[in-house]
Amino acid sequence: MSSLYEDYFVLPLGLIGDEERSLGETVLRWAKEVSSKRAEHDEDFSDLLMPSMKKLFVDIGLQSMLVPLSLGGGGLSAKRAPVTCALAIEECSRGDTGIAFILSNIICVQKALLCSSTIGSYQESVFKEFNSESPFISPLILPGYGTGNENPVIFHGLYSQVRAELKGDEITISGKDVRPQCSGLDAKLFCVFCVLDDGNPSLILVQGDSSGIQRSEEIKKTGLAASRNCDLDFRDVKVPKDNIILEGESAIKEILSWYYLCASATVCGAAIAAYEILFEWVSKRFIKGTGNILKENPLVASLLGEIGAGIIEARNLTFNLALHIGDRGENSGSPDALFAFASAVFLKVPRVCTEVIDRSMELMASAGYASEWQLERYWRDAKTVETYVLPETCIEVSVAKHIFDISGL
Repeated sequence: MSSLYEDYFVLPLGLIGDEERSLGETVLRWAKEVSSKRAEHDEDFSDLLMPSMKKLFVDIGLQSMLVPLSLGGGGLSAKRAPVTCALAIEECSRGDTGIAFILSNIICVQKALLCSSTIGSYQESVFKEFNSESPFISPLILPGYGTGNENPVIFHGLYSQVRAELKGDEITISGKDVRPQCSGLDAKLFCVFCVLDDGNPSLILVQGDSSGIQRSEEIKKTGLAASRNCDLDFRDVKVPKDNIILEGESAIKEILSWYYLCASATVCGAAIAAYEILFEWVSKRFIKGTGNILKENPLVASLLGEIGAGIIEARNLTFNLALHIGDRGENSGSPDALFAFASAVFLKVPRVCTEVIDRSMELMASAGYASEWQLERYWRDAKTVETYVLPETCIEVSVAKHIFDISGL
């Protein structure tokens, strides 16, 4: 079987050249190495996950894919970057979905830096940190459920988790129980969504060691072991005005479209990993009394067809979105239409992928729930990604607002 499974699932191979294929094969070798070590280390952060992140992010170079060539990075072109990043994240997720989710956040922060009207000295200094000799983990902090009306609503009916006040050349950021998308304990940089006094949604970078940031203990969760997350208190954290890297609703929507692409590729990778596990399992089981291979049974084949159709749907939606983002609206309609499409893709892909893993676990019966097969881990990870990125109802309303021209929500 090919790493890309192009003989089984259609992909936009016209944009997958030798470099992308080589990258995919490299990440796949990494993924197999991670999986082979789980028998010894399970999901141990220090002995398995952090060393694996270092190899992927630093040695292979995935944490600097979007950093300009002039600053020592991969310098992916704007047109090819979405497909290349989606492919790399999907392959990464086959080895560890939690690490792929962290990579998704890193890529989106870099994309936000690239969207700035000019790349000044501050942006250059941040880009160079992605070339460091250790993982430079940089999660997004997105809007969330609010506890009061003091924070303005900016997207999807969710509240900004922080308040930001601009005075002169300094921004003061405050917020309690702020939840990053991933890796709150290990983050070296936070990319914070907020609304400034002028009502303009913005992205502000905050160094992880800034004075006034207090981190809670690691929160308990069932998936994404690589992401050691926690709640944050921002106690009048002060950053320079230059830390505003992006402003305006259209710019924020572009980054969110990238994030929905990366998150979709992450859960697709989990579904592909489940497919590989199931493929091996049904190919080695025989029906008692007949000697027939389990997958040759018509009822089993029917369920396998449902699983395969789900993977086809999820991957085609994901890579179609990557093509449209790379097109940058030249042939893809308005920016609002592209954002609605990205939202709709993320609405569908996690649903389909978790159902794929559901059906795989159902077919494997008790083996599907056993840790030795790792199938249940991929289900936990995919479901956790789905719940972290955006509440389902909120994204449904977001799509409806564009498709049905709703302005009162």
